Amino acid sequence: MKRWSLPTRADTGRFGDALGRRLCGGETIALVGDLGAGKTTLARAIARGLGIQSPVSSPTFGIVHEYPGPIPLIHFDPYRLNRAEDLLEIGYDEYFERGGVVLIEWADKFPELLPEDYLMLRLEIDLNAEGDANAEDVPRTLQAEAAGPTSGALVTDLIAAFPG
Repeated sequence: MKRWSLPTRADTGRFGDALGRRLCGGETIALVGDLGAGKTTLARAIARGLGIQSPVSSPTFGIVHEYPGPIPLIHFDPYRLNRAEDLLEIGYDEYFERGGVVLIEWADKFPELLPEDYLMLRLEIDLNAEGDANAEDVPRTLQAEAAGPTSGALVTDLIAAFPG
């Protein structure tokens, strides 16, 4: 487990961009955090690092968005769903077979649906930092926890590339 301090939105973007540049396809990124913690900001930066040119938005109402690029991004947001079966009914399992990067916001909602190897990223607003906790550019902390060898290697690489 590794923890980073991300003092600004730009730092969150730099982290996501660094992560996106290290993804090869087939990885699963699980994002967890309260509303406003920066999950969608991080998702946009990961997409940018993957070389995706399309604007990335939260798929809260569509549940899943697909973004073409050198490595496609499949972006899930099950926030409005009440049952894991609702995700399975839209072909959730099949998205993992496409070779792109699967990114899941609110991944803690249905943890039983995560694959064996995934990178869990927990974003939290740093309540100990000075400033307005309701401000958009409030400091955040990001905790990375790898489940599986591919994600473990990814965290090791991120520690070397993004020591902050």
